[in-house]
Amino acid sequence: RAARPPKGVTHVVIDTPAAARRSKDLYDMTSLWGIERLTAGMLTLKTPESNVWHDIGVDDDYGYEPTHEEKVALEKLRDYLFKVRANPKSGFWSAHKAAIRSMCAFGDGWMFIEEVHGGRLPFRYEYAPLADLFPANGPDGRTNRMFRCYDYSAVQVAQKWPDSLPPKIRAMADDPQRRHQRVRVLHAITPRPDGARIGKLGVAGARFGSYYCLPEERIMLGEGGYWDFPYVRYAWNNSGLSPFSEGPVAIALGEIKSLNEMSKNELISHQVLVRPPIAVAGKNMQRLNFNPGAVNPGLINGEGQPLFAPLNAGVRPDFASTIIEARRLGLREMLYLNLWQILLESPDMTATEALIRAQEKGELLGPVGISMNDGLSMMVDREIGIIGRKGA
Repeated sequence: RAARPPKGVTHVVIDTPAAARRSKDLYDMTSLWGIERLTAGMLTLKTPESNVWHDIGVDDDYGYEPTHEEKVALEKLRDYLFKVRANPKSGFWSAHKAAIRSMCAFGDGWMFIEEVHGGRLPFRYEYAPLADLFPANGPDGRTNRMFRCYDYSAVQVAQKWPDSLPPKIRAMADDPQRRHQRVRVLHAITPRPDGARIGKLGVAGARFGSYYCLPEERIMLGEGGYWDFPYVRYAWNNSGLSPFSEGPVAIALGEIKSLNEMSKNELISHQVLVRPPIAVAGKNMQRLNFNPGAVNPGLINGEGQPLFAPLNAGVRPDFASTIIEARRLGLREMLYLNLWQILLESPDMTATEALIRAQEKGELLGPVGISMNDGLSMMVDREIGIIGRKGA
């Protein structure tokens, strides 16, 4: 992020990264390690990259059994979807991992599936940060509205919506000094009433309306539509009533804060023990020089006794470390970190024992997997809808 230059200075000074500013008061990394390990475990257990982790069936109210020809077609469709996801240009695995990490950290993770026109891939995936999204659920408990805020530069807005650009933004885009100033853009997706879809051609008659606007200028930039809801939600605990859910970090937030404060005090106690404060006799304001071979005049008396002494307040860093480790153990339990330590602690485990342990992990994370199934099924519906409309 660029800092504001001083008055009279035309160049831009690069400031400290935002991540460094946010982490300057972070003293214990157990929670971050737990999120990363939980994300890796969910990816391995639920959606392994090297395996097929879902199938496709026929949607029928009475359990219709597909014929052999239909099974072959469904398998071909399934394999094609996995082939598209495996293509690095689709962006699936990066967006999928980021969404699962957001789910593990904040309770919800979102992906945006955008249809691609004129390319070899039918669609692409984009991770949607939770801080930019304002979702809402419909009467059935499923998300059917989304409001997302973007920070585009003026020249990006001019390139994407050249026909509906207001004069103010056009002037900014034409000005070399202001063309990269950020402009707030709002993307709204809402369901269209059935009456508004009658007689409309193309995406104008789609189930969901898509609207881009400049909220500060109150100007509409563009209107479109989606036949399927384009956002996919991974929820840690989807109750169906709220568009947000609580993740494991929210439950363990009090423990994380207290552990961070205790780790800070532990570092201070170590510093006090290694570099203790020094007391000197009289009004000697001389700064002690502890460098090898340094001379400190006036700090011993005529009998050779030192006129200074370290102040030891009786700190016990080892005692603090014991307490902190006990608190970390509880935090690891809350973030399921202990589930992934089994093979490391028991390297001589047999294949049967490892299979049983893996099954136990799946049972403990079963409720989370059920919530993820809802998002994955919406993702597959969106994918099949896009390739179906392309003539597959």
